[in-house]
Amino acid sequence: MPIAKRKAACSSEHLRGRFRLPMNKSMCGYCLVFLVAMAIISPRVPADRLPPTLITLDHETLVASAVATNPPWNADPSGHADATAAIQQALNDVAAHGGGVVYLSAGRYRIDGALTIGHCVTLRGDGGKQTTLLATAPPGDKPLIDVTATEGAVEGLGIWYTRQSAVDPQAYPFTIVAFSADLRDIVLYNSYNGVKLKAANCCMIDHLVGTALRRGIVAQQSEEFGWTRDIHFSNSYWRDAAPAFEGAPLSAEALSDLDTFTRAHLVGADIGRLDGLCFDGFSADDAALPIQVEKDPDQEQHNVFGFGGVVRDFQGARSDFHWSPWYYGFHFGDVDNVPEAQALPHPSPVQVPEPLRTDAASLIDVTNAPYSAAGDGIADDTISIQTALDAAGKVGGGTVYLPPGKYRITKPLDVPRGVELRGPLGRGKARAARNACSILGCCGKDASHPDTDPALITLEEHAGVRGIEIAYPEQGFSGADIHPYPYSIRGHGAGVWIADIILVNSYLGIDLAAYRCDNHVVRSLWGTVLGNGIKVGAGSIGGHIEQTCFSFGPALESWMRPRALPKTSSDSFIAYSDQHAAPYTFGNCSDETGWGLLAFRPNVHYHFISEDGKACTHSSFWMCMHDVAVQTTLQMDAGEDIKFIGFWATGYNRSTNWLEVSPQFKGPLEFYSKSLQPTTINHPLTFTSDQVHFYDEVSLTTHRTATASASDPGHEPAKADDRNPWTYWQAPAGNWLQVDLGKTLVVNRFDIESAGFVSDKKLNTKEADLYVSVDGHTFRRVGSLYTNGSATASRPVEPTPARYVRLVVTKPGADNVIRVNSFDVFGY
Repeated sequence: MPIAKRKAACSSEHLRGRFRLPMNKSMCGYCLVFLVAMAIISPRVPADRLPPTLITLDHETLVASAVATNPPWNADPSGHADATAAIQQALNDVAAHGGGVVYLSAGRYRIDGALTIGHCVTLRGDGGKQTTLLATAPPGDKPLIDVTATEGAVEGLGIWYTRQSAVDPQAYPFTIVAFSADLRDIVLYNSYNGVKLKAANCCMIDHLVGTALRRGIVAQQSEEFGWTRDIHFSNSYWRDAAPAFEGAPLSAEALSDLDTFTRAHLVGADIGRLDGLCFDGFSADDAALPIQVEKDPDQEQHNVFGFGGVVRDFQGARSDFHWSPWYYGFHFGDVDNVPEAQALPHPSPVQVPEPLRTDAASLIDVTNAPYSAAGDGIADDTISIQTALDAAGKVGGGTVYLPPGKYRITKPLDVPRGVELRGPLGRGKARAARNACSILGCCGKDASHPDTDPALITLEEHAGVRGIEIAYPEQGFSGADIHPYPYSIRGHGAGVWIADIILVNSYLGIDLAAYRCDNHVVRSLWGTVLGNGIKVGAGSIGGHIEQTCFSFGPALESWMRPRALPKTSSDSFIAYSDQHAAPYTFGNCSDETGWGLLAFRPNVHYHFISEDGKACTHSSFWMCMHDVAVQTTLQMDAGEDIKFIGFWATGYNRSTNWLEVSPQFKGPLEFYSKSLQPTTINHPLTFTSDQVHFYDEVSLTTHRTATASASDPGHEPAKADDRNPWTYWQAPAGNWLQVDLGKTLVVNRFDIESAGFVSDKKLNTKEADLYVSVDGHTFRRVGSLYTNGSATASRPVEPTPARYVRLVVTKPGADNVIRVNSFDVFGY
């Protein structure tokens, strides 16, 4: 079919009405089948649609589908009457309408029972210290808040247990149990057990603080990414809140009993097998054990076990034990162990800009007259939505709101200056919003010039899009049926924002490179792209990208994917992504800041390119995790002064290079704590020390006196302690390397980097044992590791007192010579 006719197949003149579809020779069969299916599976637009309410808070506006204190729910904010049923009914009503936000204004809400939050529903208060739930029931077997329906959220709430006692602690279940959820701005004043993540997949926990008695946060399992930031436990939260809730301070006896109990029983973070989790700020001041890494005793887990990810400000003693093979042979990257990172300015959480008008009159519901969008996935809603956007632009800005539904778009949309196009999704929704609020892109198929053709949504200066998912009903789900489309979203000026977005099956994602987009904000995005994910360039200055992830999962797990799709089709879809997907591309831009940028199994994770001789400069990327690169994790073709602080990466196979640097890259590229999967990523240093700097973790052995039973000239023991990847200790087989730690410390992990980092693979040190001693005379073996022919290896050991640590290489390289670039021992 010619391109012109294929575009016409989805145009408005051929698809009139919601269910009666006039046949036309130019209508593509796939589109007809899809629309008929939509009529069957899409929820009918309820006649009693919940009217949205615009709520203005500090630094943010939100659109509430239900205000729980208003009729018909009438939740009591005084704390006198039980508000459980009223709040739960509001949650149920919003869930029944497809998702959205239930708002609780400042006040106290008595909860005699428990609350369950449905799929794509957010329970939102006025702030963790302004909106409080009073848990009045005695201990039972249910969490106070259940957020396991996926894509749910709890935000801006404090929680106080009226029956809890510091003198006689009551063993309550977890306050919040969640799965694939967002938990933000929460204060747990006196929880026995705080938060349990049934799986840490796709979670975001941001500013969770309080007092917990037994467990602060438990995250025993995940096979997907997650983010946490600013989690802190301390008995001071209960102590300081007691006068407001109990009318008097805690007694000296109660304070003493509280401290005694938590110092005997509290585990601040109980974590287990985690595939890519970020901890950026954690502490548990009054805990028996701030951080514990162990297997979940109640769950069968395969033999790959460990905590993979990145940590910063991860405070407190840590116990790692109960291992099977240590997480594919490598550990999490710990920025705290890198002294050079401490002086770097850590980015604050980004604030999403607001429309230029936020008064109640500036809210437009596109389903109301005169716009009357259908939102049923069948009728063409392009004119309705664009007319509403234009109307908001003419009055100086505002929010154009899409209630839950599916909105079919047949021509590109333009969001005017000062306007936000907004759906009902709360903050940070991820992966699969299923029927909540979808824009269906029915234009641009088989674009001749997808990089430059008009995007589905264009944001003018100081305009944004938020809280929706974007899907393409005519995009194929097999590699042989992939169609090029233009970008889903394009910025066209400074101050644009893109937040809380799901890209179900975009060919190209977000374009911030066709036009200069200073101070752009991208926050909370998860999606599938088959080409570029986010591209930044055109001289953009001061952009911020935070909490984003790309993988093929959103497409293959989506409501759009045909259930009967053969596995071979899915495999070919994944193979296409393997060969073409590039989540993050940076050209001519400067002062770009990234936090928590993630991706799974693209061709290239990061690509730094030249645009007309100019490239990315003076930019930093924090706490980034990249799983299974097919070609390379970082491809540096151009750029200058790029920093990665906290970097974790794995590879697809032995042909993957984690870092490729061209001669045109000026450098420096600086890494502050890198953690690389050793068994599948090659590590050749094919670049100069002027181009790339490694600031690896400082260990207990750093700046200590190293000795060896033998050394070759020019490769003395100190060369394994100089943090220089181009130098190494070398000795004949059968020798050992030893370090005096200066005093007896507790050792819980040891790492080596062999000279394979700079040399041929045959030169790698392959297997080694760690021996420890307190007196320097009697040594015992406490652990073994193998590099499996790669450059690095890491292995935890049972926490063990040691002053002297000795590395005994049991299997050197093919030429029977030991070469060790670095020998690091960690502990406290």
